[in-house]
Amino acid sequence: MSQVVSGSAVDESNWTLFLDTGHGNIEVRVKLSDLEGEPAAKIVNGPEAIVVDAERNGKELRLSMPHYDSELELTIDGKRMTGNWRKVRGAGNVAEMSAILKPSGEAEYDAPEPFLGRWAVQFADSDDPAVGAFERFKENLVLGTFLTTTGDYRYLQGYVQRGELHLSCFDGAHAFLFRAKLSSSGELVGRFMSGDWYQDSWTARRDPNIKLPDAFQQSTIAGQANLAQLAFPDLEGKQRFLGDLDLMGKVTLVEVFGSWCPNCHDEAQYLKELRELYGEKGLNVVGLAFELTGDLERDTRQVKRYVERFDVDYPVLVAGISDKKTATKQFPVINRIRSYPTTLFLDRSGQIRATYTGFSGPATGEAHERLRQRFEALIEKLLAE
Repeated sequence: MSQVVSGSAVDESNWTLFLDTGHGNIEVRVKLSDLEGEPAAKIVNGPEAIVVDAERNGKELRLSMPHYDSELELTIDGKRMTGNWRKVRGAGNVAEMSAILKPSGEAEYDAPEPFLGRWAVQFADSDDPAVGAFERFKENLVLGTFLTTTGDYRYLQGYVQRGELHLSCFDGAHAFLFRAKLSSSGELVGRFMSGDWYQDSWTARRDPNIKLPDAFQQSTIAGQANLAQLAFPDLEGKQRFLGDLDLMGKVTLVEVFGSWCPNCHDEAQYLKELRELYGEKGLNVVGLAFELTGDLERDTRQVKRYVERFDVDYPVLVAGISDKKTATKQFPVINRIRSYPTTLFLDRSGQIRATYTGFSGPATGEAHERLRQRFEALIEKLLAE
């Protein structure tokens, strides 16, 4: 099963994966070792190295990320490999992009300083603000992310070449490419590609103090809905009422998530830490999964992979399909599901005391540390009541 690690005890060779968006290549480092024996592979986004399942059969190499229903199928052709990346994106919707994997070479990059810092970002397809944060990483490389009101774009790595910023991310779920140039007024003007199926334009102005709206204020509690009376199937297919999941008498976090969502995987790792910190003091967690296809058998299988990946020790139910309008109807406890994940904080009487929209993961640096401080302060307050 894929996992995130740092370091390695085996010799590794550096490769670069190119995924063709039709408007430029996503470029991501890949570590490969022991191709002639039992192959091992890691996908590298900045400081994050994700171990993926690797299997070779003759000239065929398969790199799989089963927790995202995602795999690279490559044919070894001399000093490079060619093939496709495939991922399930919904019912009857399988994305496919052409892929090339070849040994990494030396490249000349521009000094990135004109692009570094904190930027107020506006995507054309969204009315909500966003924040871009970019810093130097290993000589002339750039490390960064975008923070939005629904979550972050995780670790983006890239470079500046011929006056243009290139930032990429690939983790088996995300396949992102951001490109931008500086205008004569000093603003960034760019394009965003998600796979080869979506693109958007964006602009940014430098603002070291830019902040997003408070994620604790984005969703409101719906008036009449009774959380305890909602029922969804568990991972064995048995219908379970939330009120039967030992919510009373404990402080409970209800995570509305999707196993397909990298931000949710980031929160799952943090929820595991919170259980270790506060579990014996009375902290409970419940996961409600909203999945891609609506096929209960397939979606349950994916949620089980998520549970296995993070060694989840709390109840997880398959609550419905990920479409946000449909999910809001299936979970009418808050006014609107704006983001995966969304986290509800319940007191010992089962009352919802707060909601948090999105998740600022480790790639956001200080924002992630602030999130941890606020989560833990609220949990300690509720436990003390």
